[in-house]
Amino acid sequence: MKFIKFDPYDQKARLIPALSTLPPFILLNYFYLHLLLGDFVFALFGIVIGEVSLAIVFVYLLMELNRFISKMLVEKRQFNNELLMPTTDFLMYSDPTYSENHKNNIRNKISQEFNVTWPTRRGETADELSARQSISEAVSLVRAKMKGGRLILQHNIHYGLARNLIGGAYIALVVSTVDFIIFMLVSPNQIAVAASLFFVFLYGSLIVFRKFILSELGKNYAKVLYQEYLAS
Repeated sequence: MKFIKFDPYDQKARLIPALSTLPPFILLNYFYLHLLLGDFVFALFGIVIGEVSLAIVFVYLLMELNRFISKMLVEKRQFNNELLMPTTDFLMYSDPTYSENHKNNIRNKISQEFNVTWPTRRGETADELSARQSISEAVSLVRAKMKGGRLILQHNIHYGLARNLIGGAYIALVVSTVDFIIFMLVSPNQIAVAASLFFVFLYGSLIVFRKFILSELGKNYAKVLYQEYLAS
């Protein structure tokens, strides 16, 4: 059997979140579906299509679904299509994270390397949206150049892992809630109810703190990006 190969980013930032979404599904199968359907579920997941089992297909689908939810419904909303990303904020005149001298060093290098024209302080004040769009477009060039950096990759993995965990948490929270209802009302089981409540709390906490988590990891990524870019 040939195995699907993943690069380091896929292994840590996509596969791990997908596997972390599985416990509520496993709980549902172990305490309910298995009893209801017998060995059918296990047999189904043991079927081999070509050289890839349905279990692997299911995990791969979770990887894609987690990524879609995290990027389109979480990240896009929180950072407004990257316009509110820390990488953009840090180069705004109004942002106090970096000194003006440090921001000018970054701006000047980007301008020289990519022929980018930066908005003025007055222009930023008059039209902040346009200024953010210009900065975001310039930063995308920096990210493309620096994506092979070791520290950049490490921080990108950390951010991607957290983002996809949060995306998967929405799926797992729904399944955990379904588990709780089933094990409370349909097929009573105290152990399964307790496990379901634990999962609801666990995945719910990720969702509640999603903005703080992504913001802090995004800031760490931005600082390493500009640090390595200036040193390159």
